[in-house]
Amino acid sequence: MLAGCGADSARMRVWGSASWNGVPINTGQIVFFPIDDTKGPSTGGSITDGRYEVPARVGPNAGGKYRVEITSYGEERSYNPNASGAGMSATVRRQLIPAAYNQQTKLRVEISSNPDENQHNFELP
Repeated sequence: MLAGCGADSARMRVWGSASWNGVPINTGQIVFFPIDDTKGPSTGGSITDGRYEVPARVGPNAGGKYRVEITSYGEERSYNPNASGAGMSATVRRQLIPAAYNQQTKLRVEISSNPDENQHNFELP
């Protein structure tokens, strides 16, 4: 068997639900970052109406361990950093999900080589 050709290198479909404070995340992103010697790259997909799915063709590796980041942004608004209101303004969107589930996440998953065991639901408090 060639290196990298075993079952542990197969990419897997991952799916599930994502909610925050008991409410499904309307729109957002979920990203799986490889950790603990898991080969990359990172992967992920969109969250829509509280559901996400990452297809096998771009999914995480079977047997891999991943750190999970979940984000969702509010409505766009205009922001002007100048107190006087003069100059350029920027469009900004506020992050709705606390940093404990994205920038500072402790969420972890291990991807099974059994395709039926890769449903991971994230019910964020």
